[in-house]
Amino acid sequence: MYLEDGTMTAGLLLCTIGTMHGIPWTMHLRGMHGILQLDDVDNARDEKTPFRAHLFEVMGIMDLPTFSIGRQHPHLGFWRRHCRNRVSSEGSSGRDEVEVVSGLPKSLIDIFSCIGEGGATEEDFQNWPGAQGSFLQCQLWEAYRLAGILAVRDSQLCSPSSSGEGRLQPLEGRNQPHRTLPSTAVTVSRLLSCVDAIHRASGGQDRRDTLTMNALSHPTFIAALQTDVMNDDAALKQFVRSTLVWSSNEPTWRKQCQLELELLEEYWRYRSGTVSIHDLAQARGVELGLI
Repeated sequence: MYLEDGTMTAGLLLCTIGTMHGIPWTMHLRGMHGILQLDDVDNARDEKTPFRAHLFEVMGIMDLPTFSIGRQHPHLGFWRRHCRNRVSSEGSSGRDEVEVVSGLPKSLIDIFSCIGEGGATEEDFQNWPGAQGSFLQCQLWEAYRLAGILAVRDSQLCSPSSSGEGRLQPLEGRNQPHRTLPSTAVTVSRLLSCVDAIHRASGGQDRRDTLTMNALSHPTFIAALQTDVMNDDAALKQFVRSTLVWSSNEPTWRKQCQLELELLEEYWRYRSGTVSIHDLAQARGVELGLI
């Protein structure tokens, strides 16, 4: 059985609609992955057209660890297995290319794809060399890099995958000298300062960079999960609220942002470590994609 490009596109569209409304959507990823496995997807890697490679990357983004809340099916490790060994259109490794759906450099996505059993560490995010981009892009990527550090520290976000594979050592730079990493409070503050800088540089809702603004949901939400930091600083908590409320002015993502804020308000009422954000989402029957 072969998963045609059109069928895969339709499946990814269903996933997108699910993320927009908080309705279950990861079963579509699971179904498409099952069909791809029947076709021996690994052996077909070198035969992918540019469009099919793009579809694989979109599926990989939607499957990333820490990029979904209340997930009903385990993540598949799709990006780690099928998108990291890539060649760009110019014949290079494509490490610094920007993935169009997430707006992130693919080299940074490589690290996110290894959170959990993939073996990603805080140092991998700390040592990420960055990529060239606009001022707004650089602020956004820094927010994601810091969110990656927080995600590695937060065990509830490192959910296991369905593969049963052992831990991998896929990332370069393991032999770099140990560096002192910032505290969680400092990391949250730096992350949200990047979000604030993007808001200010966007110049208001009428002139905002929509693509960059749409990408703020993930780092803002990850920072907001640090309950102790949020409860110790009311200004940070209010900033998270205002950011998500402002993002909800975009009609396409209004429902998602509202659900994110409702979940956070409930989550903040519990002591740190006593409840999982995934459990709260599943109790509501929602699956959120922080995409």
